[in-house]
Amino acid sequence: MSTFAFTLPTGKIGTHLTATAQAIEARPLGRPGFDWGDPATFARSLEGVGILFANPLPGPDQAEREAELYAAAKAAGVGHVIKLSVTGAGHHHFGMGHADGERRLAQSGLPFTILRPTFFMQNALGLAQAIAGGTYPAAMGAAAMSQIDARDIAAAVLAIVGDPAPHVGRTYELTGSQTFTGEAFAATFAEALGHAVRYVDLPEDALRATLEQSGLDAWYVEGLLDLYRYVRRGDAARVYPDLKALLKREPRTLAQFAREHADAFRSA
Repeated sequence: MSTFAFTLPTGKIGTHLTATAQAIEARPLGRPGFDWGDPATFARSLEGVGILFANPLPGPDQAEREAELYAAAKAAGVGHVIKLSVTGAGHHHFGMGHADGERRLAQSGLPFTILRPTFFMQNALGLAQAIAGGTYPAAMGAAAMSQIDARDIAAAVLAIVGDPAPHVGRTYELTGSQTFTGEAFAATFAEALGHAVRYVDLPEDALRATLEQSGLDAWYVEGLLDLYRYVRRGDAARVYPDLKALLKREPRTLAQFAREHADAFRSA
C-alpha cells in the first residue's frame, strides 16, 4: 500500500481514519506541520505521499486552497487524490465551493476519485438537546433525504486506498440504503430512545436566524441555505448503490446509529 495521508484528522471522517492510522501507516495532516490557511506548508507535508484524501476545510477560498493543494500534490509526486465533495455537486453549484473544487482537481492532471456523500448521521449529535427534549428541527419541508454514517465514508476511503487503480476517474454518490422524511427521522429516534420525538419543519427564515445566531460566517450560512433548498426540492432523496459496492456490505442504518448513540441523546 502506498503512503496514505489525509486532511482534517479531527473531523467526523478524519477521526475514524486517525483511529486506524498506525495500523495502515497513514499520515494525518494537521497542525503543526500542515495548515489549510498556509499553502507554504503543503509541499513539505506531502513528501513521500502516494495517496491523499483531501477533505477540504470550508471557507470562502476553499476552491483556491484546493487548487494549491493539488498543485503541491502533483509536484510532490502524489499518485492518487481522493476528494471529499458533497451530494449534488455535479449538477448544483453549492456556495461552499465543492463543485469548483471538483473542477480544479479534474484540471490538475492527477489521478483522482471523487466522493459525494449525503447528510452525515453524526450531524444529529448537534441536535442532541432538541431530540432529547422531544423535537427534531430541520428545514426539510415534506421532502425525504438519505443519510450516511461518517464511519462508512472512512471505510469507503480505505477501500479505495487499498486498491486505487479501479477507482481512477470515478465519482461515487455515497448514500445509505434508506431515505427519511423529517417525520421518519424523528420516529427512528423515538423508537431508539423510548420517548416521543416530533419533527418541526424550520422555514428558511428561521433556519437563517438560527445559523446566524450560532456565529457562522455569512458565506457558510448561504451555502447551508442553498443545500437545504436542494433538499426541500426532493433532490437529496435518491439512494445510490455506490457505497454498498465499495464496502462490499450493507451501509449502517439510521436505526443502528440511533441505538448506538442513544446515551448521547438521553444525556443531552
